[in-house]
Amino acid sequence: MITMPYLFQIGAIRGQILADGHDVLTLERVARMFPDHADQIQAASGKSLGTMSRNILLMDVGDERILIDSGEGNMVAESPGTLFASLAIYEIDLDSIDTVIITHFHLDHIGGLLDGHGKPTFPNARLVASKAEFDHWMNENFLATMEAFRANLLRQTFDAYTRVDLIAGEVEVAPGVTLLPAYGHTPGHSAVLIESEGSRLLHIVDAMHLPAQINLPDARPKYDSQPEIAVATRHALINRAESENLQLLVYHFAFPGLGHIRRDGDRRVWSPV
Repeated sequence: MITMPYLFQIGAIRGQILADGHDVLTLERVARMFPDHADQIQAASGKSLGTMSRNILLMDVGDERILIDSGEGNMVAESPGTLFASLAIYEIDLDSIDTVIITHFHLDHIGGLLDGHGKPTFPNARLVASKAEFDHWMNENFLATMEAFRANLLRQTFDAYTRVDLIAGEVEVAPGVTLLPAYGHTPGHSAVLIESEGSRLLHIVDAMHLPAQINLPDARPKYDSQPEIAVATRHALINRAESENLQLLVYHFAFPGLGHIRRDGDRRVWSPV
């Protein structure tokens, strides 16, 4: 199912969020995701666990068109991504993408970088990623521990793109677009802060997976490769978003994954757009 893009502005930056797919949450899935905290997540979520999405932000920043992550592509047969169908329907040319920011190297974020022939999906784009993330995943000793499919996909991806900019620390990668270290989910996982004309949006990507974590930041999904670091990062990002009243984007929240953290007494509440 193709979902219409969610269109919005961040100051002078025109943004649209495209869905790469949706999944209905079940108790069984929550238990698999949060093996140590499933009961707390369920209790905090109430009767309806809702859905998860893969929310991909496309922005026009001046003359530069920037995509944050590439979705799952067709790498996972049972849940192929719908990003490219959306781009085609809404007549967004793949050649028009100037930059793809890769927040981390999990398959549902990099799977769309290559087409079915191993060629760049975005032929004119530079890739931007954390150097810490690249150094972790592309170390040959680590690649040797992975299943051959994933190791080969990573090698092919970074061989296919002629320009890959690796960022160390906190760096502005385009006017008003800053890559921020948000480590823990993976060793080089990044967030993205977008600022224009006094408006600000913080995209925390996979630092959270479900709204219940706003009040349960210590709840660790099994996907966090460095759980203790991920918990500290989650606390810091939640506190910053609340204290600075930042608009927040989360990759796996229900589409479009955009909203604010509000207070209701002593509890935080996710207030979606």
